[in-house]
Amino acid sequence: MQANKNGSYMCAHTDNDNDHWWMVNLEHIYTVSKVVILNRGICKTCWLRLRNVTITVGETESKMELCATYEGAGVDGELMSILCEAPLLGQFVRISKPGPEYLQLCEVGVYC
Repeated sequence: MQANKNGSYMCAHTDNDNDHWWMVNLEHIYTVSKVVILNRGICKTCWLRLRNVTITVGETESKMELCATYEGAGVDGELMSILCEAPLLGQFVRISKPGPEYLQLCEVGVYC
């Protein structure tokens, strides 16, 4: 994954009214060791939204284990590499954040 320095990448964010999460189904069980997140750039304060997130990994959606926490915030357009405390087996990877703040992600990479 490479950050697009001119800011022409797509980002998504939640509302800011309660707890938020984003999850991906990897379709198979892998040993997950790292999650890389591209922080938003070219916005006065939007890059501050990527902070206080928890990353969990699980073989099912209902049985997730802590991979890592990221207090953040990163800087404008930063590509943040977040290592799991220990590699975890899982098919599902969830990035969550307690509300009431936005959760904003531009690109996410899961590394096995």
